[in-house]
Amino acid sequence: MAGHPFIFVVEKQTMFLILFFIGVVLRLWMLLRGHAFWGDEWASILIAKAPLKAGIFYCIQDVHPPLYFVLLHESIRFFGFNEIAFRLPSWIAGVGVIVGVYFLAKEYYEKRTALFAAFFVSISPYFIHLTNEIRNHGLPVLFYTWGTYFFLRMTRAARPAKWGIVYGLTAAAAIYTTHFSWFWFGVIAGAHAWMVWVKQTPKKTLWFQGVVFVVCVPALLLCLYHFYNTCFPFNESISCRDEMLFSRPWILPRKILCIYWSSLVGPFFDINFNKDVLHYFKTSWSFCFSALCFAIAGGLIAWRFFKSELKEKFIAIAILSFPVIVVILDHSRLKSRYFGFVAIFIILWLAKSVTTLKNRAFLLLFLSLFSVALFRESLRAIYLPADIESKDDFEGGFRYVLEHAGENDAIAKPNSIMDYYQKKLNLSTKATFVDMRDFNGRHGTQKFSRVWFIAMNLVQTEAINDLDERLIRLGFYQAKNHVFFGSQSPDYVVKMFSVRQDDIVDI
Repeated sequence: MAGHPFIFVVEKQTMFLILFFIGVVLRLWMLLRGHAFWGDEWASILIAKAPLKAGIFYCIQDVHPPLYFVLLHESIRFFGFNEIAFRLPSWIAGVGVIVGVYFLAKEYYEKRTALFAAFFVSISPYFIHLTNEIRNHGLPVLFYTWGTYFFLRMTRAARPAKWGIVYGLTAAAAIYTTHFSWFWFGVIAGAHAWMVWVKQTPKKTLWFQGVVFVVCVPALLLCLYHFYNTCFPFNESISCRDEMLFSRPWILPRKILCIYWSSLVGPFFDINFNKDVLHYFKTSWSFCFSALCFAIAGGLIAWRFFKSELKEKFIAIAILSFPVIVVILDHSRLKSRYFGFVAIFIILWLAKSVTTLKNRAFLLLFLSLFSVALFRESLRAIYLPADIESKDDFEGGFRYVLEHAGENDAIAKPNSIMDYYQKKLNLSTKATFVDMRDFNGRHGTQKFSRVWFIAMNLVQTEAINDLDERLIRLGFYQAKNHVFFGSQSPDYVVKMFSVRQDDIVDI
C-alpha cells in the first residue's frame, strides 16, 4: 500500500462498480428529468421520424453521415415517439463510455489511473450533457473510446486479427456517425505508422487502417462534397474568418480555452465575447471556484505532458491541436460537443497525473475541490429546463402562447413540434392552430383577432421576416415587444400580431 494514499481504496474490485453506478444514476436522473428540445435536436427527431430511406437521403443532403439517425429511427420505431426513445441511443452510448474509459485507461496506463478516469467521467458535466443530447455527438465518443482500446490491443496482441477486425468496425462506425471522426482516425493511423516505423508492432497490422479507409471512402466523398458545396464544416466566408483573426484576434485563444474548460469542468457560461472575463470573476463566485479547479487541473495535465515520453508528447500535441485547426478553418463550429475524443484524452492525462502525485494533502485538496466543481455543474445540467449550451426553450415559449392566446386567436403551426408539446404539457387552448402557409392571403385570416407564432430568433431570420411582412400586408399590427425564451442567448421568440392597432401592447 505504500506509495499512494488511495491504493487501499482503488484496488478493491468493487470500486469500479460503485463508480459505474454513480455515473448511471446521474445519467438516468438527467434522462428522467426531461429537458426542452433545442433546434438541432428537433431536426434530429424529424429526420428519424421520416421513413428510413428518406431520412438517409436527407442526411446525405445535409451535413451528417447517417448512422446515428438510423439508430434513432429504430429507437423511435421500437419505443414510440417520446423523449425516452429520442435520447436512448445517446444515453446507452454515454453509459458505455464509462466502461470504455476504464478499460482504455487500464490498457494505456494501469488500474489506478483507470479508476480515477472512470470517476472523472462518471461525474463529468461534459459527458453527462452529451449522454442526454439528441444529436450525433455523444455516440462517436463511445466509438472513440472503445476504438482506441481495440487499437491498443491490436498492436500488442500476438494474434492481432480479431482485435483488428473489431477496431476496424468501430472506426468505420465512428466515421459514419460524424465527419469529425476523421481527425480521430488520423491521429490513430499516424500513431500506428510511427509504432510500425520504430518496430513496436508488426507492419502487417497497417492493413486494418487501409481497410477502414477504403470502407469509409463514401463518407470521405460526402465530407468533401459538403466541404466544397455546402456549409460543412469549414465553409465559412473568408472575410468572416479574416475579420475574426485580424480585427479581433483575441477571440481565437479564448474560444480554444473554452473548449478545454468545457471538457474539464463543464460549460459554465455562454461564450459571450462582448464581456470581459473579469466580468465573470466580479459577478460569480462559482465561476471563480470553477476557474480555480480548471487552473489546477490544467497545471497537472501540463506537468504530465512535460514528464511524458516523446511518443506521448506527439500524440498529445496532435490531439490538443485539433480545436486550434478547427477554429482557424471555421470558428463558428467551435462547440465543445464536437471534440469528444479530445475530452477523453484530457481525462486520461488528468487521471494519470493524479495517480503520480506524492503529496497527500495536495491530492486530497484537489480531489475535493474538483469533485465539488464537477458535481455542481452536473446538477446544474440536470436541473436546467433547457440545453446547457444552447439554452433553447421552445417548450417555455409554447406554454406561454397556450396560456395567453384567446378564443379568436390563431397560433401559427410550423411543424409537429407543437403537437408533441401540447400532448406532453396536457394544456388545452381555445385558439386555432393554422399552418404558416395559410397566411398567403386574406382568405381565412379575417376571423382571427390576433396571430401568435414561435420561431428561431437567429436561424430562421428570413422566415420570420417573411411571415412578418405577410401579416402586415393582411392588415395586422405587430406587438411592440417580443418574448424571448432561452436564458442568456435566447433563440426562440414569441411574436404577436393584432388586427386592432390599439390592442398592440407589450406582450
